[in-house]
Parts: sequence; C-alpha cells; structure tokens
Amino acid sequence: MLVSQFVAKNFLKNYKKLMTYLNNGEEPADLEEYMRLRELLFDRLKKEEKNLVKLVVGNNFYEALTLARYGRFVYLKKYQKGYVFWDIDDGRFYQVLALTTPLETLLDEYSVCGTTLVPYMD
Repeated sequence: MLVSQFVAKNFLKNYKKLMTYLNNGEEPADLEEYMRLRELLFDRLKKEEKNLVKLVVGNNFYEALTLARYGRFVYLKKYQKGYVFWDIDDGRFYQVLALTTPLETLLDEYSVCGTTLVPYMD
C-alpha cells in the first residue's frame, strides 16, 4: 500500500529541501539526522512559514505539513486500502498509505512507533 511513485518523488524532493534548509544548507547525513530535523521542522513550521513556503514546489505540500500528525502511534494492521494507526495521544485512528516502503516490512502489527502522518496527495 504505497502512494504513487510520482507522489513519493514530489514529497521527498520537497521534504529534503526543508531538511537541508533546517540543517544549515547541508543535506542530512543519515536517518537519525532526519529524525532530529523532523522534530525541529514541526517546532519551526509556523515561525518560519515565509522561508519554508518559498522552498517547496506545489501549493499542497506546506499546507499538508501544517495538518500533519507527529507523535507516537501504534501500527495496528494492513488492510485492503491502507495501513491503520492508532494515535496514542488522542485515541484517533488513521488509515494511511506508505511513502516508499511497505510498512509490514518495517513494523510488526501492534508495535509502537514514532512517526508523522501527512495528508499529502499531490
């Protein structure tokens, strides 16, 4: 259950631009650095809106980030139309598509993970 390659490519292109900006112009070196910067991104999303909006291509990307859910979730299960997560903080359920890797190859059912759910389809 993946988004289309077109959507994934556009998302990652914009995401890398923002992360590079937040990392003082250097592309993050590894996954740990991206995770650290993800937290910084959501801390600075409103404060640096003008700068961040200028970096991304497409009208929907920045808006999708403002609507994103960032936190701890329980990955419940893969269904026919997507993966279901439960938000530990507010108790809501979300059905999502993965970006580039099928989630069942990364997570076991009913496992807790820190992630971001972004309502993005460009």
